[in-house]
Parts: sequence; C-alpha cells; structure tokens
Amino acid sequence: MLSFQKQDNIGKAIFENNCKSCHLPNKATEIAPSFQDIRKDYGLKWTLSFLKDSRKLMDKKDIKALYSYYLFQRVEHIRFPVLEPKYVIKVLDYVDGFKIDTSQFKHRLTSSLLKKRFVEYQLINDTLLKNSNIANIDTTNFIVNDSLKSEIGTRKKRYIPKKKED
Repeated sequence: MLSFQKQDNIGKAIFENNCKSCHLPNKATEIAPSFQDIRKDYGLKWTLSFLKDSRKLMDKKDIKALYSYYLFQRVEHIRFPVLEPKYVIKVLDYVDGFKIDTSQFKHRLTSSLLKKRFVEYQLINDTLLKNSNIANIDTTNFIVNDSLKSEIGTRKKRYIPKKKED
C-alpha cells in the first residue's frame, strides 16, 4: 500500500519569508554569511541568542557576533525576539539540507585569536573615526598580516650569537 506523508515545509517557508532577502541557503552574500552548519560550529544556544538579539551579544563584546558584523559590511542582523526555538531548528534543518560548500565557512574557521584581533582593530578604527577626521583604515592587509605573523610565529627563531668585541 502506498502512503503519502505530508512534507514539513515550515523551515523553508520561514527562510523564504524572513532570511532570503539577505542570506542564501549555502552561499555567503556581500552582507550576510551562509548559516549552514552554524549549530555545529557555534552551537545551538549561541545561534538562538544571536537570532533573538544580535545587538545584545555585540554589546556584551561577543567576538563571534562582532566578527560577523564587521566582516559583512557592518550590517546588523534583524532581531527575532519571539521566534520559537523549534522554528529556528526547522529553518536550520532546511538550510543544512543543501549541498555544503565548505569555502563559504572560511570566516568561521578563523581562529578565535585572529577574530579577536580583527574585532579589536575594528573597534579602534571606529573610535578613531568618531574622534577625528581620519579616513577609514584599510583592514585588508590586517588580515593578511596577522595570518602571516601567526605563520611566522610558529617557526623556530634562529639564534645568532653576538660577535665578541676585541
């Protein structure tokens, strides 16, 4: 006997109506990251807190929230204070069902230390901009330089003895 089970499209409907204007299911956009597998990378508790009120996390200096804010054009995430966790999970299940493109998660794989340095740099930049007429500091080299410094720092330093003076 054939049985037809009604497919649960709640996650898809919520995504289409609330998330799709900024997010794609498995690709980052200029203003928003892919949030595929975010439960695995950041945890469900953090994800729920972020969706409920990302500004509150940023005010508490949460590095993940601040890093996302600065990395994606300083766009503050829309708040969903009354969206029940069971519906967030349905959206996450829907998005996680797409083929994964791991190149879209590089920002999540950045070490906590580099995220923290990047955020601190942005906060200093914001302070300078508020208190003066200094042009915005280019942060492109900051990421490259810190990556290189990290790589160089792991290499052993050569010991060069001082020459004896006569």
